[in-house]
Amino acid sequence: MAKSTSKPAPNGPISITRAASAVAVAAAAAVAISACGGSSGGSTGTSSSASTSSSASNGIASKSADQIFDTAITTAKAATSLHVAGAIKSSAQSIGLNLEIVAGKGASGTISEGSASFKLVDIGGSFYIQPDQAFLLKFAHTQAAAELFKGKWLKASSSNGSFASLGPLTSIKTLMGSLTQGHGTLTKGASSTLGGQPVVAVTSSKGGTMYVATTGKPYPLEVSKNSGGQTGKVTFSDYNKSFTITAPANSINIEQLEHSG
Repeated sequence: MAKSTSKPAPNGPISITRAASAVAVAAAAAVAISACGGSSGGSTGTSSSASTSSSASNGIASKSADQIFDTAITTAKAATSLHVAGAIKSSAQSIGLNLEIVAGKGASGTISEGSASFKLVDIGGSFYIQPDQAFLLKFAHTQAAAELFKGKWLKASSSNGSFASLGPLTSIKTLMGSLTQGHGTLTKGASSTLGGQPVVAVTSSKGGTMYVATTGKPYPLEVSKNSGGQTGKVTFSDYNKSFTITAPANSINIEQLEHSG
């Protein structure tokens, strides 16, 4: 009779993926919040490469705040790829993300909560996550479960309830669309530079600031927040750059575990 050896218990990966899903929701909210609650203090010195090689003005700075904002979002939604990175901190938690997103294909990168993080890959209609040890120890509930899933990739379809909330972070259009939600009244700020890139600021009545490129294509390059007990920024760079996304090998399919458990 064949022995049953080290088969992962269904509840282990499910609790981990639900935790990852909750962190992803917080990360998506952090991006949206950063656009509607921040500081308009000018350039932060962030390095942003946004395929804006032309030094000629694109004319965006002469438009109204609402026109600048709408044009920036529309332009970003049409990009074939981008790199989004940053963190929003509060007294309760710090949520970070660092993702390369390719339109129509997926994304790869890392999402974090405090010192705990997980790698994320979205490709071929499936999500894959690989929690680090800190994440496993925090959310796997037992040391044994943390050891069992150490270094493992967990996989599920993008429609799986535990993973579905990862979707807004891996779609350029959805991610950019989140910046338009509840931003308040917009005001055009000063022109300055951000990592050497000429930009114009658009500030919100709720405190947020978006910096938009004034040469090349009018892409949003950064959104920031410094109000309501929350601080941080999220940058958008490497627009239309070629990124490689590959599915991890030897992943654990949690949907199969659910059915077999």
